[in-house]
Amino acid sequence: MNYFISDISNRLAGTGNPKSFYSMRIEVDFENGCGKIIFDKKGIKSHKVVWKDYSELQVENLGLYCLLPKVTKGNGELDINYLSDERNRENYSFDGYMQLDFNLSLRIFQQYFERDQLKREANIIFDFESSDVLQAFSSQLNLFKKFKINNMPIEKEKFAYMIDYCLPESEAKQSLLMLCNEGFPTLDLFSDDGLEIYDEFERYL
Repeated sequence: MNYFISDISNRLAGTGNPKSFYSMRIEVDFENGCGKIIFDKKGIKSHKVVWKDYSELQVENLGLYCLLPKVTKGNGELDINYLSDERNRENYSFDGYMQLDFNLSLRIFQQYFERDQLKREANIIFDFESSDVLQAFSSQLNLFKKFKINNMPIEKEKFAYMIDYCLPESEAKQSLLMLCNEGFPTLDLFSDDGLEIYDEFERYL
């Protein structure tokens, strides 16, 4: 669908100038009950703009888990490109999947791929990276419950069906089904070694 509006383009370009592309964004201030629509002659760099907006959200006072880590540069300035850079690294390389190093010879690849660490990780739900995602998901779900938002299609039966259908039988599957049946109660996680992670009920996940 084309949302280009010639009248807006002409007004931004000015009298006598040819039509040009433009960008538009809506900024809503929920706390003060107001908002504004911003037009620009230039396009929006979606990654940079979105990460900046997310980094400025104050979610702690809502009881939400902050998904975005606060990373600063050497001069102390907030690095808003950190997650975008991480996303690009994961999307366009194998850096996030160390066991898939196809540059190795076959014999070394087999030894590298078959490490016991990888086998153990197959039965772990929470690890150093995925714990952030699942903890944020749990906190968002609990926020909906606090706000008594009951008309959303996020019934636990749907999650349970998806988990049971997609995952092979494993400890990880059973643990995930357990959390699902409990309504994803996880609000806090801790680890002594960064590998084995426990929830606030001292259950190994």
